[in-house]
Amino acid sequence: MTHGETVTRGRAARIVFLLPTFDVGGAERVVVRTARGLDRSRFQPHVLGLVRGGGRLLSELEAADVPATSLVASSAERLQAVWRLWRWLRREQPDVLLTYMFHANLVGRVLGRAAGVKVIISSERVVAWESPARVRVNRLTARLADVVTTNSEAGMAYWQSALKLPSSRMRLIYNGVDTEVFSPRPRSGAPLVIGNLSRLHVAHDHGTLLRALAGLRSAGVDWTCVVAGDGPEREALARQAAALRLGDRVRFIGHVTDPVGFLHGLDIYVQPSISAGLPNAVLEAMACGLPCVATDVGGTAELVLDGRTGYLVAARDPATIAARLGQLLADPGLRTRMAAAGRARVEQMFSLTAMVRATESLLDELLSRKSG
Repeated sequence: MTHGETVTRGRAARIVFLLPTFDVGGAERVVVRTARGLDRSRFQPHVLGLVRGGGRLLSELEAADVPATSLVASSAERLQAVWRLWRWLRREQPDVLLTYMFHANLVGRVLGRAAGVKVIISSERVVAWESPARVRVNRLTARLADVVTTNSEAGMAYWQSALKLPSSRMRLIYNGVDTEVFSPRPRSGAPLVIGNLSRLHVAHDHGTLLRALAGLRSAGVDWTCVVAGDGPEREALARQAAALRLGDRVRFIGHVTDPVGFLHGLDIYVQPSISAGLPNAVLEAMACGLPCVATDVGGTAELVLDGRTGYLVAARDPATIAARLGQLLADPGLRTRMAAAGRARVEQMFSLTAMVRATESLLDELLSRKSG
């Protein structure tokens, strides 16, 4: 009998994941993968969203056979969401509440503790992006959580300092990817395709990517770039692409329901973000055998080994992004070597199994501690 089974007297422990919305992003995909991978003989997962939002994540949860509940339909009803969360926690009395991102972390810690939830785990994932005011609020509420997890060494260092928590209250759990699903599929044909998959948000700095691509016109190699994802910056980016005369080179294709298929259509992956935790899209691209050009922010350097699995560049540096993309476009042997090294690194350090088992180990540890 495991620690978790001892605590729950033979029944599966009720594990609730709390998200701000059911829109699709990196943290949301980690929740789906973790909930789906938990040992159902020991853990019974349920995902709550404060706000339904676009709801795109709901179909993924349904396919994974993970129950999900939206507390309200839109952000205009956020106060109702807080009240409904309180009622839900009091009624359902889950054994563990795992919260992700600022709003869910804040209300989840406070209401979870007030509602008598045995174990509260919060996840802080993005490094040095939250405002000073949000960091202060986080610091005030972080001690209500039993443990705060991060997904990178960079995140561990940043959040331990920002939240002023002892190391015993912090835990590193790397993101993981299913390497059987996200696997290489050699592509041939022209033009060569550069791609990015991320929310069209200022944190991902697609504007710098467009300026870099404008500098690639003289690369001497035929290429195109496909940007997947939706977000508040889409119209502004489309205008910028037109102003840079990139209309024949860059396509914005919106949300994709098949990220594996999207990645299989690329030759090079590029990530221009100015803030990150451990970017899932870069992890998935490496698993699919793509060389990556990525900005050295957050924990990205823990994925991309500069010169070996891809190239790391400074944020907001379009000239260097263009230069590194140009090197990869011009050298198929370099692309092949970096792709193989990136795939091997993912298999060694960032498997889905490792992420799920680390989560299960933490759940067992904390449930056992609360039963003592």
